[in-house]
Amino acid sequence: MSDPRYRLARWRRLREQVIRRDGVRCSTPGCTTDMRGKYKIHVDHIVEVRDGGPFWDPTNLHVLCKPHHRSKTILTAAIRSEPVSPNA
Repeated sequence: MSDPRYRLARWRRLREQVIRRDGVRCSTPGCTTDMRGKYKIHVDHIVEVRDGGPFWDPTNLHVLCKPHHRSKTILTAAIRSEPVSPNA
């Protein structure tokens, strides 16, 4: 998360808006991860910004649990043949 926009108050407000909209549930079909439990709530860009997805558009954001966010990151990196950060 090296993009400085993630540190802005605007991002924190948008993140909270998306979490409320999605009902604090992972958007992966069938996921039953307790988002209030040990897993941190991740707000993820559906179309990555580096692939042309809009950063600030709430329709390009969804909630994922940490395991599903990591899976998506690994899959995206594999498609691009990039190494995956251990913090993903």
